[in-house]
This record gives sequence, structure tokens and C-alpha cells, in this order.
Amino acid sequence: MNTYILTPDFGLELMSSTENLQNIQEKIQKYINNKVRLGWLIDPENKLLSVYFPGKIKKYSKTQILS
Repeated sequence: MNTYILTPDFGLELMSSTENLQNIQEKIQKYINNKVRLGWLIDPENKLLSVYFPGKIKKYSKTQILS
């Protein structure tokens, strides 16, 4: 029997007012460390998006355009 391990390409976390930012950031970083290619952390309260790639993080405010 063959066993296959699949990793998603994309992970998303939506921050709520009851969650700890550091815990969510660590969770997204674990995704990246485990071969997820792209992770988004959406913080609606502060209107911020953090985009995680292997080796870097880009942060966007509500007025910026994703590219």
C-alpha cells in the first residue's frame, strides 16, 4: 500500500478579537515550515494582511494593492 502525504499550497488564518496575534503568527509560520507555499494572516480589526512566503513576510494595509 502506498502512502502519500499532501501539503496544501495555501493556508489562511482570520484573526479574531479573542485570539493572540503571536500564536496565530506562529501557526502560519508552521504552515510555511511544513512546505505550504503561501500563507495569509488577515487582521480585520487593524485592517492588515500579512502574506507569508518561505523566507519572507510582506505586510499590507487597507490602502495597498496586492501584486
